[in-house]
Amino acid sequence: MQTFSEYLESLIKQFGSQMALATAAGIEQASISRFRSDQIGLNKDAIDRLLMIGKAVILTEEEIRDFEDTLDHMAAMWRRERRKRKEGDQCRKTDQG
Repeated sequence: MQTFSEYLESLIKQFGSQMALATAAGIEQASISRFRSDQIGLNKDAIDRLLMIGKAVILTEEEIRDFEDTLDHMAAMWRRERRKRKEGDQCRKTDQG
């Protein structure tokens, strides 16, 4: 998992500079600088804009577990289907051979 500070650093890299990110987000560059140096926090609107710019999605641990469970279930279904197909292919080969 990524902290908000790590997320902000990745956005700065993506935009090439803190100034470019601040301009794109409509936030004062000084606010980002002070946030990064633990001098002030960012307001809710600034955080919302930064999340939207990076197309971030916030998920709870429960939502992540549910998603993982869904993927596990789908993978199990695919394995069963693949096994059935292989068994069917082997039966056809035996019938032909």
